[in-house]
Amino acid sequence: MTRHRESGSHSAAGRGTDGIRLVLLDVDGTLIGNHGVHPRVWPALAKARGEGIRVGLCTGRPGIGSTLELAAEVGPDEPHILLSGAVVGSPGRPPMLTTSLAPPLVRALRDLAAAHGVPLELYIGEAMVVEQLDRITVLHAESLGVTPTVLASLADLTDQPVAACFTVPRDQWASLEAACAGLPLASVSAATTPWAPDSIFVNVGAAGTSKGAAISWLIKHLDLTRDSVAMVGDGMNDLDAFDAVGLSIAVAGAPLEVRTAADLVVGDADQGAVADALEHILGRQAGNHQSAC
Repeated sequence: MTRHRESGSHSAAGRGTDGIRLVLLDVDGTLIGNHGVHPRVWPALAKARGEGIRVGLCTGRPGIGSTLELAAEVGPDEPHILLSGAVVGSPGRPPMLTTSLAPPLVRALRDLAAAHGVPLELYIGEAMVVEQLDRITVLHAESLGVTPTVLASLADLTDQPVAACFTVPRDQWASLEAACAGLPLASVSAATTPWAPDSIFVNVGAAGTSKGAAISWLIKHLDLTRDSVAMVGDGMNDLDAFDAVGLSIAVAGAPLEVRTAADLVVGDADQGAVADALEHILGRQAGNHQSAC
């Protein structure tokens, strides 16, 4: 399924898809569905790369474990946006861009986690650092393919984390969201994943950190134009990313607000949404090339 949006702030017909040189992909609910990456996606990625289109991840996930492996498969030499914009880097290389959480924010996060009884994960380099291993933290670590580092107290940290994550039951998110609004020097975004449908993953970065801000930085770094970049996503935390690119593509399972904001809506992740998006881009660019000839 591929359909153009009929209303909203963008127009797929008006902005076009010719000249797309970089495609950024959200992971959970976009590239990965309930059964992993759909088989249609891999040949579509190979074809896009063969046509000179660069492909990278743009995700709230940290660049560790299985996510690092996925990044290497999707774009081994490409920059990937991780931790909702807190890190930009290529597999096996030092990060191109990183932010860090100020000590007052880390203290506030610890206090908030204790007050609400939710687990807090801090990310330092390629490590997930926690104070306790509850069920959802273990599941999250397993999904990322990492073994958490457990400290008696996160107050014992000697290095500054680049980002943090709360994992919250859906029915607790409203109260925690209000509390997060008061965090100092913070940027907060929420995400979901198919393997934990009853949970909200709350990503916390330094103030000003977002997928959209990281995309804008990357566009300048790679000497691209906004109109030459596309983003495929499914979450509310992809909205600012949509605003930063020339072509925004939502998957069918995205919330209405996300689908309304997108230039184009494609199929579901479990049906190969990313393949649909890439096929659309390649098809339009081939058509525009033929018209120019």
